[in-house]
Amino acid sequence: MGKEYKSILVISDTHFPFEHIDTFDFLKSVKSKFDPDLVIHIGDEIDGHAWSYHQDEQDSYGPDKEFELALTKMKMLYKIFPEVHVMHSNHGSLHERKAKDGRIPKAFIRTYREAFQAPTDWQWHPHFKATMSNGEQVYFAHGMGANAFNSASDLGISFVQGHHHSRLEVVSKFSPYTGRMIFGLTVGCLIDDDSFAFRYNRTTASRPKIGCGVILDGNPRPLPMLLNRNRRWIKKIV
Repeated sequence: MGKEYKSILVISDTHFPFEHIDTFDFLKSVKSKFDPDLVIHIGDEIDGHAWSYHQDEQDSYGPDKEFELALTKMKMLYKIFPEVHVMHSNHGSLHERKAKDGRIPKAFIRTYREAFQAPTDWQWHPHFKATMSNGEQVYFAHGMGANAFNSASDLGISFVQGHHHSRLEVVSKFSPYTGRMIFGLTVGCLIDDDSFAFRYNRTTASRPKIGCGVILDGNPRPLPMLLNRNRRWIKKIV
């Protein structure tokens, strides 16, 4: 059997450079409190608004400027977390999707590590499976259906996802198919909801839930970033 992980931190969608202003302070505090021995970034590490499939906003950055800003934020994250497993995602993988549309051979496309100038111990995966300290396995992917527990039931093991910004929640149930408890955890996001990059979502009633997730000894836990009236983090982890 491979390594078992006691404390797993799941960083939610950061969408650099359009992250919440307190993202880095929050993640530093989460790291200090929970001392993770495995760190997952669930994907959408950068946004790619300037080269996305969405209609561009009039006040948006050009693609070079946006990527420069996003890369600066990625490098800040490398310093905090030198070893991370990142999930492929709809925003983080935009460059590959655009290349396919343009019928550009893969030989011309940089790897994630090359494009993001990432450390050797940052690795990108379509999905990732790990063993928790209770001996059970957990499956990570950027996003499947909105109900993470349904995906866990389909997979037959516990499941963690991001992508669904308005969901920061966990459901744990006994599965008659597996004969044991499994959970579905959705980890919210770490975005700046006031940014022009998310203007498309202004009329949606369900707002983004700012936070991340942690799994301690096999027990999943959503970690909300508690905000004051000015939408700033109150410097407290519950």
